[in-house]
Amino acid sequence: MDNAVRFDGISMLKSSEKSSSMDQESVDLNAYLAKEYRILKKIAKILNIPFQEPRRTASVHAFFFDSSQEYFFDRKLKTNDFVRIEGCEGWTPLWTEITTQEQADKVFQLVRQPNKFSSYIPFPTLAIDHPKYKFDDYWRGSIWLNQAYFGISGLRKYGYVREADHFTDQVFTRLQGLTESAPIYENYDPKTGLGLRAPHYSWSSASLLFLYWEYGKQPNEVKEQ
Repeated sequence: MDNAVRFDGISMLKSSEKSSSMDQESVDLNAYLAKEYRILKKIAKILNIPFQEPRRTASVHAFFFDSSQEYFFDRKLKTNDFVRIEGCEGWTPLWTEITTQEQADKVFQLVRQPNKFSSYIPFPTLAIDHPKYKFDDYWRGSIWLNQAYFGISGLRKYGYVREADHFTDQVFTRLQGLTESAPIYENYDPKTGLGLRAPHYSWSSASLLFLYWEYGKQPNEVKEQ
């Protein structure tokens, strides 16, 4: 998400002589790490080897959830202030299954709004009503199908099956050329479904396969076992 709006106000902190990092903790990165922790633990069990890594993921959902805006946001390192940019990273914790049901319900109430993320093609990378929204600017508003998949699949895992199927229908019936012999694009215009930038984009294709496979399934059929 190299040019995402949430990174516009970062400062760089020098962590060593040869490296630096942003002064910001990413909610999506921590959500992925929490999922990876569970996966590694399962792999260790299958291989019958000790898994001694301490669990550091229990409070991720609480730390990044802003109860005032009822959404997940990045936080600043020094101040712990929320970076209140409504972007696609905010639904990643649902896909990685680290949120409470109450938090998931709050996130759904936000993403279902047409002026936020329930656009013609659902789940743009930035809320449509944000002043810096641009439909054709990579991570500042265009549709990336992997992020749309995380949003739809995440809602399904928390019981929003009918809504997830509806969003999936919108993706498959409204993306330009998807029902024809046409390439699948890198990203798309949320308001028209027009394909943008690179055609024949493999991760977009893979995301569509995941959406197709999960269509109609209940939470227990897509959640981690």
